[in-house]
Amino acid sequence: MVKFTGYFHNNLEFGHVVILGGKIRETAGNFTLNLLSEDDSLDVPRNIPFHMNVVFGENGQIIRNTKIHGEFGAAENASGMFTNLVHDVEKVTQFDHRKVFPFSYPVYQTRLLPNLRFSNDVPTPFCQGNVIVLKGSAGGNPNGSFTLKFLVGKTEMQSFHMDVRFSVKKVFRTNSVNDNVVLNLADAETYGGFPFEFEKIFKIALGFESNGIRVSVNGSFFCEYPYTTRLTSYSGLKIREKNDLVLHILEIQHFTVDKDLRNMDLLSRLQKR
Repeated sequence: MVKFTGYFHNNLEFGHVVILGGKIRETAGNFTLNLLSEDDSLDVPRNIPFHMNVVFGENGQIIRNTKIHGEFGAAENASGMFTNLVHDVEKVTQFDHRKVFPFSYPVYQTRLLPNLRFSNDVPTPFCQGNVIVLKGSAGGNPNGSFTLKFLVGKTEMQSFHMDVRFSVKKVFRTNSVNDNVVLNLADAETYGGFPFEFEKIFKIALGFESNGIRVSVNGSFFCEYPYTTRLTSYSGLKIREKNDLVLHILEIQHFTVDKDLRNMDLLSRLQKR
């Protein structure tokens, strides 16, 4: 069973659209989608303004409901809409929060290529003090890799490219060369060690400061990388897998802290159980 939790970059507003993408597997059962008004990590009863349960099978249906003060309201359902699906959710591949009214933002949506593992668009430009926190683990081929990237506006240029390679235990950081999509591998940075363990949960925090991106991993500072273009032109986070690595994405969060990113490292700290 896959559980994914996504925190929005902005409050939901009229004209916003949330796009969830995923992959399904055999032996269909059901999956549940909850839109929560409180932190999912809090060990207290939560209000659920929107609850959707998708049930597969010959009598497949979509049940919509709310849960307020611990009580479910009257359910709505639509039958027969998913009778042709025979797979369950295997992984979440897209958590895009976009604006469509009164204008579209971002105006460009990256093509969902086969090796694009995850997309997380946001409905407003990034600004200094914004922090993205990704929680996940790596499986599959122990010699594989995964990359985190920010594209430039409508282009395929990469303003920031972070390649986590388990085969050589290094993390390469670079960007596209000029107006070309070719990466500047000759000047790639690799300092900071390798703070990842195969099949172990990690948390990466990506913060936007005055001169560049600050990266923390598992509660500690990891590296910084200078901006290669205006911060307002950076796309949402895109993630890819390479060489048969399987990246399990468990959670993505968005925070706004002070412009100096003080205490940002704490946002990537793993909670002890």
